[in-house]
Order: sequence, then structure tokens, then C-alpha cells
Amino acid sequence: MIDMHPVMVLVAFAIAAVTTYGLVLAALTATSVLPRESRDDVPDDPRDEPVPVPDVDAGSPLPPWVSARNDLIRH
Repeated sequence: MIDMHPVMVLVAFAIAAVTTYGLVLAALTATSVLPRESRDDVPDDPRDEPVPVPDVDAGSPLPPWVSARNDLIRH
């Protein structure tokens, strides 16, 4: 009969290698070293939103220097 001991040792090493790889990959992903596939679970940063600029022509109450600056930009 064939001795199965070397095969069982190889299978044990393969299982240990796959488990170690999975644990390392999970740890790197959890610490954000690796990018995640989906960032949907991360809330958006409000600082990324554009700041609304009031329109001078709409009669918004802005100081005169803002109106003069906008006129210079337009021309």
C-alpha cells in the first residue's frame, strides 16, 4: 500500500498557506492598505461638495468688492 504521510503533509501545508494568505489579505484590506472593490459603504466627505456661489445678477446681497471682482472676471 502507498504511504499517505507525505501527501497529508503537503495537504496540511497547502491549507496553512491558503489560510495565511486569506488572513493577511483580510488584514491589509481592513487597514485600507489595499483598495476595496466597493466604496459604497463609506459616507461621502462633505468637503468634496462644491460650495454654492450666489449669482450677483440675481440681486443677492453681496458686498460691492465682490460685484466689482465678478465684473472683472466676466470681462
